[in-house]
Amino acid sequence: MKGFLYDLKRNLSGRFTIIMIILIVLLTLAVGYGTVSSSSAPTPPQEVAHVMPAVFKTSKGYNISIFAVNGYGTPAPGLKVMISLQNSTLNKYHNITVTTDKQGFYNTSYNKTGYNLYKYYPEYLSGVNTSRIASAFIIKNNTNGTYYYSSSICSYFINHGNVFYMLKVHSHTSDVKSNILTYFVNANHSKIPKEKLYYNETGNFGSSAAMTYVGTVQNVQYKIFNNLHLNRTVNNKFVSFGLMNSSNKTQVVLSGIFYSSVKPISIVGLALDTPYMFLIPLFGLFSAYFYYGKDKASGVLESVISKPVTKGNIYISRLFGSSITFIITMFASIGIVNLLIYKYTGGFLPSYQYLFLVLSYFVEAMAFAGLIYLISQYAKSPGVILGSGIALFFILLQGIWDIIIILSLTSLKVDIAVKSGAILMSVLEMISPSNYPTMVVNFINGTLPSGISAIDIVLIGVIWAAVPAILSFFLARSRD
Repeated sequence: MKGFLYDLKRNLSGRFTIIMIILIVLLTLAVGYGTVSSSSAPTPPQEVAHVMPAVFKTSKGYNISIFAVNGYGTPAPGLKVMISLQNSTLNKYHNITVTTDKQGFYNTSYNKTGYNLYKYYPEYLSGVNTSRIASAFIIKNNTNGTYYYSSSICSYFINHGNVFYMLKVHSHTSDVKSNILTYFVNANHSKIPKEKLYYNETGNFGSSAAMTYVGTVQNVQYKIFNNLHLNRTVNNKFVSFGLMNSSNKTQVVLSGIFYSSVKPISIVGLALDTPYMFLIPLFGLFSAYFYYGKDKASGVLESVISKPVTKGNIYISRLFGSSITFIITMFASIGIVNLLIYKYTGGFLPSYQYLFLVLSYFVEAMAFAGLIYLISQYAKSPGVILGSGIALFFILLQGIWDIIIILSLTSLKVDIAVKSGAILMSVLEMISPSNYPTMVVNFINGTLPSGISAIDIVLIGVIWAAVPAILSFFLARSRD
């Protein structure tokens, strides 16, 4: 036990280990922050303009109403909007440019008829360009229907000349949650009648009995609902919101993603793939070299061996010291990315995905360490051990190994575009431990060929983590 604790302390406190852990943690922070924040940080909400237009046909012409808000649902004053009444059949156009008032509204009338289409072009006067050409219908008093735009962010429902808008907006208190803004307008500029807001987390809007009640809106033109009690299970799922009147008749329905639209596991893959492709193999390779291979080849191990301590005992002690170092480092570094994911998406990695990622990088580190342990049983000089390890690192490096496989399969006229060829390539990729973490991520995302099962993934991991180390143990013990 003393020997084991000594080797564990030596491994954890060694200069190389400390440098590698610091390097891995710092790169994880830097790359993870950049990847996660860029994956979940679109245009700042205060720089986004949402325009909710309505054009009503009257006996004299048209009543035009505009309400504009930013990404938080706050009224957007000073928004310049070019509006266009058009009749494409007669090639007839009437364009005017207006600016919203302090409350984000603009209302006007145009006393000429003969138009059938209305378009608007919004742009902030302050210089933030949110230009977007959008079309709307000209509404008659007996018009009914729905119209959706802006990728399910906003929808409106026309009911006998009344227009109900519902808009997904950002929360001021959370970067990852959303609120709902409701807006009502008609030709007479009346207040919204009594409407009840419901939602569910299945993506299907049904009867009120199957929905969660949020609140009621009445006698206002717009209202923001910010007390949505969405739990973490709605992460990356569509949620349906709907307004119902006093007779429980649906007025408007909005479906959209109300938390993160990016899978956390995909963000981890983007964040860790490139830096860890080099760092983890080198960590395993040099750790095994500095704390075992170099000592064995230089004769240092012989000087510390005494009965009842054997070469097998020393090997196991240093192997477990390295293993614990690897597992601690992986838990810490992937934990950092997990915290960043929570900050920017509102949800952690599922526990099983977190554990799978830790174990996948642990397998990669152990595989390269095991190769050095194995080479050390035969090589007689530190230079040969290190040189052989570096050569294997470059051969098995993710990317280089893939090129070797593609060239080999191409020379054998194997078509990797068909299912059998794709499966064969995936199997050959498993030969390299550098590909193992990516394979695990792809398996979690469901992007591996259907012929590869979870048992295959686990079996490959066990082989790489255990077989080189076990063979090295028996070779070390046979020399006692």
